[in-house]
Amino acid sequence: MNHQATSVNEARRTRYLIGAILLLATILRFAFIRHESLWFDELYNVWADNMSFTGMLKEQLAAGHPPLYYIVVRAWYSISTGETWVRSFSILAGVATVFFTYLAGRELFSRRAGLWAAALTALSPLLVMYSRANNFYSFMIALTVLSLWLLVRASIRGGWGNWLAYTAAAAAVAMSYFFGAVLVGAGWVFFWIVRSGQDKESEGAGANGKPAGSRDSATAAGLWPWITSQAILIVVIAGSYLLSKKAVSEPSRLALPDATHFWGWLCMLAVSPFILIAGRIDPSIFFSGAESTPVSHLVVLGAGLAAIMVGIVFSSTLRRSLLTRATIALLIYIILLISGPLLLQLVNGGVLSSRFYVWTAPAFMLLIGASIAAVPRRFGVVIGGLVLAVLLVFTVIEVSTNENGDADWRALMATIESNRQEGDMLVSYPIHSGQLAASYYLPKQLPIAGGMPAQSGDAIYFLKPGELWGGYYSGYLVGSGVEPALSGTDQRGRLVADFSGATRLWLVSETDLLSKFPEIRNVLSQDWVEVQRWDYEPQRLTLYERRPE
Repeated sequence: MNHQATSVNEARRTRYLIGAILLLATILRFAFIRHESLWFDELYNVWADNMSFTGMLKEQLAAGHPPLYYIVVRAWYSISTGETWVRSFSILAGVATVFFTYLAGRELFSRRAGLWAAALTALSPLLVMYSRANNFYSFMIALTVLSLWLLVRASIRGGWGNWLAYTAAAAAVAMSYFFGAVLVGAGWVFFWIVRSGQDKESEGAGANGKPAGSRDSATAAGLWPWITSQAILIVVIAGSYLLSKKAVSEPSRLALPDATHFWGWLCMLAVSPFILIAGRIDPSIFFSGAESTPVSHLVVLGAGLAAIMVGIVFSSTLRRSLLTRATIALLIYIILLISGPLLLQLVNGGVLSSRFYVWTAPAFMLLIGASIAAVPRRFGVVIGGLVLAVLLVFTVIEVSTNENGDADWRALMATIESNRQEGDMLVSYPIHSGQLAASYYLPKQLPIAGGMPAQSGDAIYFLKPGELWGGYYSGYLVGSGVEPALSGTDQRGRLVADFSGATRLWLVSETDLLSKFPEIRNVLSQDWVEVQRWDYEPQRLTLYERRPE
């Protein structure tokens, strides 16, 4: 009776604690949600949703994104496209990530480990950042940790129902993220590590009198749900790649990386634990303003790892708790989720970024939560409390500062709207940034001109006269509606023609545009007079009036 009462009380406390953690996660993700205006990727998602359903699918595939997220969020946008509403879908996915992390921790380790992992996930500055953005990452992260929970259940319990549930979640990840194949591969390794431990337990049971033949038959039968699951996932992944006609970015560029790129890959792997814990927090804050480098990341990370190693060396209890088959399986799973996307991106010649392994953050928090739960309860509370306090400080910095790297498009367009006149024209370099911001923030559209500066030199790609940027499907630089790059006198003639119908120009560009493109500077200085300028870092807004003849 006492045991039953204890279990009931523990279950009640767990419900209260997970409820409090979810509430805290929700508050942090909604706090200051309108502090930053929508940035380009967020504006792009709303803009692309205005296309027909077929057009939207083609556009997102051309942009390099599987379609599931955009199909789901299309229904969300049908209710409202206000800033808070479009971001709230990602917020809800972020809160769901916290709950799924708890479930995975409870299934793989214990309730205590699950609660610590959920609390760490709720306060993770990296996950909070992605939960506040109107893009697919938060949705994909939630599906990833959901698939981990279901993978744990299926690996431990077996059964057709558990494996089909995992298959559905993993397939959803593959239809949301082109690196979904890495998730499936990591799942294979996780399953076989966990399964090998169960096989050893079964052998022990057989030695106690159970016939070996029945154990072998059961083992073979238990593999069929897993085999079926993997076959379905292989078909889904292959179909996803064939549908998009691209695997990661441009498969034709597959090549062995040179030494410089390989070193960059190693550096990204080395600093990944710091990034998964601290997000975008600059490690230079630990070094009195020292410049942030991979070395500074590693120094901060090394101090924490050294403390863990000391604890493992001097505590047999900690060694037994951490060096388990479940912990090893999870650690290898995490390593694969980090290194796999970076390696695929590397051999494709793409730019390496932490966003490619952000889906690993909940599993990483689960590993930390299991480590905290493994130490004696009193020490665990102290250590866990300190870690949570540090994460909370980082997260408060994250949600209260403007660091998305894009302009304050809301304020910029409000300046144009409050000062606009007949005959005004919006000129934007690159044209798609200003165009998408204007389509969202300006109640009444202005005529738009501009182009896309080449990555080097002073050439500019222009759209066909009178046309707007049509998205990635129509050609990002050279394609339908985009003309070859112009420079010199050809560029000057195009600029004069574009500006001919306007009496005032609102120029949106990076602050150094005129120094990089002399023809734009010459046309403006000869035919136009600067009236006023506003800085919205990294963009500058400048108002010009046509020079009197």
